[in-house]
Amino acid sequence: MGMTSIMQKHTNIPVSDAQPTSLYITQGSFGIMSTVELRGDILYYSAASYSEEEAIGSLNPERWHTFRQTLESLQAAQWQPHYINENALDGHQWKVKIAYADGPLIEASGGNAYPGVLDCDYTVGGQQSLDWLLFTCAVTWLTDGRWNRGALVL
Repeated sequence: MGMTSIMQKHTNIPVSDAQPTSLYITQGSFGIMSTVELRGDILYYSAASYSEEEAIGSLNPERWHTFRQTLESLQAAQWQPHYINENALDGHQWKVKIAYADGPLIEASGGNAYPGVLDCDYTVGGQQSLDWLLFTCAVTWLTDGRWNRGALVL
């Protein structure tokens, strides 16, 4: 039994449907932004808004599948549209937009506030939630360690 058959057996997501139709993720502050964007089948990364983007390339279906499983375990489709910490005017900004042909659109953004199904939403204090930390770990893995390389982590 191949890896694809094993993965399909244990989840409801066919490996062939694991790659999103669109993906745009950005985070950072003070002009230092990390951005990951899918165009066609090629994933691109840029470390800052003024830097040249780098093509990561086409990812294998199993990698996309694992990333999608992570999104589902974090219940990212239920994230609120905006997470704002009204007590902080500057700092960490982020935006996530991920669409799948067979699933709901994941679209959320925030400023010093983060989604949190696992440990409650973080909208005050500016601390990153466990959910956000796990999400950024998944993006770092998806980008072969490039994510966060140029971003200021608060």
